[in-house]
Amino acid sequence: MFSPKRQASPQDPCAEIIDSAVTSAAPSRRASPQPSHKPNTGQEEEHVYVLTLNLSPSISVPLDQLREEYFPKHLNRTPAHITLFHALPHSQIEVIDATLNRLAARTRPYHISTGKPFRLRKGVAVLLGSGDEQSQHLREDLREKWLQWLSQQDSKSRGWQPHWTIMNKVEEEKKVISTFDTLRRILFEETYHGKALGFDLWKYKSGGWEHVKEYRFQGVGSGASTPGRGGRSRRNSLKDEGGLIKTNSWSRMADVWQTVTLGKKSSSYSSSRPESRRQSGSGGDGMR
Repeated sequence: MFSPKRQASPQDPCAEIIDSAVTSAAPSRRASPQPSHKPNTGQEEEHVYVLTLNLSPSISVPLDQLREEYFPKHLNRTPAHITLFHALPHSQIEVIDATLNRLAARTRPYHISTGKPFRLRKGVAVLLGSGDEQSQHLREDLREKWLQWLSQQDSKSRGWQPHWTIMNKVEEEKKVISTFDTLRRILFEETYHGKALGFDLWKYKSGGWEHVKEYRFQGVGSGASTPGRGGRSRRNSLKDEGGLIKTNSWSRMADVWQTVTLGKKSSSYSSSRPESRRQSGSGGDGMR
């Protein structure tokens, strides 16, 4: 049963945030989504959820710094991320939770890296390099299980490419071209590496995201599987002794993804975040 609520303590500022992200009875006020972006459940959903890959700070931090640099600041409500599904329905949340628990339990963390930048109509994105095949396999596994109630956008199999959106919604073509050229140079000079560590489930709320639960990849030993390869499933629980979800990874996500409206950045993030490295040159558009 999906039960992400946990006991709050005076020293636990995240508990209330996660609690409200899941148990709020009133639907959020937000613009009506396009029909192709609505889950195919035949009903109006109280909430929809976003599913992303959980990535190690070695790659999530520099990609988020790039997004902070180039995404319009007044529109940048979310961190740089790799989205697997955009609108998972609240009415199916227990099925979603059970499926993610099973898949995460038998999946090993895997290596990822940045790939090439590519143009969007009004922005620039960066493809996933290493780890593309594994990510494609994970998404397809989930897509096949959830197909009957996915939105038209999420149900597509062909054409989905794991990527980070660094810039979007920019009308000035010259600025988009300049950013594309800059990112191409940055990523040619340095490839960022990290690991895919699991899944993150977020509740969409008024254009921002609230974290609901993390599903860590727990596959170990001969019975586990790397995405794209066979392997037996072993059960795993993300709960602590009191039946409550662990919060260490949530604290890390809050630290790394400082642009999500989940509270103030922790001091540990401020002390560990690498400084943006800028390369001198005309216009100062390089971030290194």
